[in-house]
Amino acid sequence: MLRQCRLPVSLLLVFFWPVPGGAQDKTFEAVVSLEPLGRLALETGRGTVRLTSWDRATVDIQARISPPMAVDGDEGQRSVDGTTIEVRGRRRSVRIRSVYSALPAPVHYEIRAPREVDLDLTIDRSDTLLDGFEGRLLLQFDRSDLTANDLTGTIVLDLDRGAFHGVDLSGAISLGLDRGQSVVLERVRGSLQFDLDRTSATMREVQIDGDSLIGIDRGDLELQLVPGQALTVEADVTDRSDLSSDLPVTFQQGGRRLQGSLNGGGPSLKITADRGSIQLDTN
Repeated sequence: MLRQCRLPVSLLLVFFWPVPGGAQDKTFEAVVSLEPLGRLALETGRGTVRLTSWDRATVDIQARISPPMAVDGDEGQRSVDGTTIEVRGRRRSVRIRSVYSALPAPVHYEIRAPREVDLDLTIDRSDTLLDGFEGRLLLQFDRSDLTANDLTGTIVLDLDRGAFHGVDLSGAISLGLDRGQSVVLERVRGSLQFDLDRTSATMREVQIDGDSLIGIDRGDLELQLVPGQALTVEADVTDRSDLSSDLPVTFQQGGRRLQGSLNGGGPSLKITADRGSIQLDTN
């Protein structure tokens, strides 16, 4: 038997799956007012997060707490019972936090919030979908995969040991990625400040709208620019790196440096690499 609150039928189907060792899932739901341009914070570890936007001035929180996979019976039930969800604030600021006992249970979130919102996410070991937000987005992820769609504003992402797939990102975008398993960005527009360590990245359909800097150490970068943009490009790599490009720019220093202006010049794009390769071209 499962303990449950009022939930849509589509989610109820999930809750009736068998649970290992007979331990019961626990569900949580809450609706909290949050004005557009307000702040939403989420802190959680172990589980999943699906955070999407809607046109209401409320945050709708649905969550399922399930037993850890390697634990069953009474111990699994104690883990579920000892894991709770704390929600504080309303109107201008809302904070959601997973609170764990000595044996944490995974928490699976389904959250909807206003599109225009400042986000502050601290996520650990929880694969996350983030869709449709505009504001100041502060995203800190550890050992988690992030899929992000349709984000606009000031985007600051710090990701350690996870994968990142981003589509339709625009604004001032800052990425700090360490030991990223897979990084793919598509349809990106704005100013970029990227620091990639032990991470390889593929970026397609990139429009540079402000001075940008990309640094990569022990990784490969494939960067495809939107054709026709006015841009000043400079790339430097060490002798332990490779550099290739089909752009109409000049190679120097034995092919380890390129520099030039595209379509009369514009915002600067500077790229540095050590112990990796850079491929720079247009779509």
